[in-house]
Amino acid sequence: MKSKDTTKKSSNKENLEQKVIKLVKEDQEILRYIEEIDPDAMRIFEYLVKNGKVLESKIVSDLKYEKANYLRKILYKMYEKNIVGYKERKKGKILEYIWFANLNYLLEVMIKKVKEEIFKIEREIDLEKIDNYYRCPQCLRTYNESTALENNFLCIYCNIPLKYIDSKEIMNERERILEQLNKRQKELLEFKKKITF
Repeated sequence: MKSKDTTKKSSNKENLEQKVIKLVKEDQEILRYIEEIDPDAMRIFEYLVKNGKVLESKIVSDLKYEKANYLRKILYKMYEKNIVGYKERKKGKILEYIWFANLNYLLEVMIKKVKEEIFKIEREIDLEKIDNYYRCPQCLRTYNESTALENNFLCIYCNIPLKYIDSKEIMNERERILEQLNKRQKELLEFKKKITF
């Protein structure tokens, strides 16, 4: 019979695993980064997240690869992109590889992206406080006052007159986005504290 502590730890580990996979799948850039390696790379990544440090031979067996070399090729490509890591272990004359997901690196990349977005939005908010904006009614592109003036208040794509828009509308949208980004950053930083790989 499992103790409550063992069951709770197991449940927390599963929640962390699911959270990592969810975070990666929500980040289209990271997901594409992984999937560009090989169509099977995400399946391998999920397996490593769920199973921690795993012998290469066990991965071959569990994921039912007919050729270990095919799996190894994918793992090395993932390693080159810092998605996974490995340790070597000698067992007699045989060198074994133990693979694991490099979650710290992926979280650092996600955190960096969010910080860059926050900086960009904060800068835009500061600029919008002092500028007027115009929008093309057809393509919905937005121009600041100096760009609109340079183009005689015509859309450079549609060549139709721009309409003045209230900057409060844009500010509210930017502040809403900023709030979401700050929430995401906090979530990522808290999550990074929880994982220990």
